[in-house]
Amino acid sequence: MQHLVNELKTLISHGVKQHPLPVKVGNSIRIGPVVIRQLKDKSFILFDSKEQIQIGSVYSKHSALALAKLYTEHKDIDFVISLDKKLQKHDLDARYYQHSMDKTEDITKKDILDTRLSVAHDELRIITSKLEQIIFN
Repeated sequence: MQHLVNELKTLISHGVKQHPLPVKVGNSIRIGPVVIRQLKDKSFILFDSKEQIQIGSVYSKHSALALAKLYTEHKDIDFVISLDKKLQKHDLDARYYQHSMDKTEDITKKDILDTRLSVAHDELRIITSKLEQIIFN
């Protein structure tokens, strides 16, 4: 029986080393050696705790998790950084269009802003789903 327990412990520890799970500790999220912290401006900064270096900073939590996953797998992170920049652009565009719609009285301008807002939301959904594919695959 003890042999089975030891074998199970070895199997679990080996699996966690290969596929680290996110763990929330205080104000940070840890995925393997990567520490993710949220800054005051609501962006996220990533550190490698073993090498004592900063990996990068991103706009969204989805991007931070995807970047951490690729970093722990020793894969290229440039794709996630480019997706994050696009996500930031479309998110800020959507906020601007929504604010402009709330402030304007012109029906034509509201219609144009509504169309642009829906395009920005569609782009946000597409980028978020790409980031989720990276996180969950």
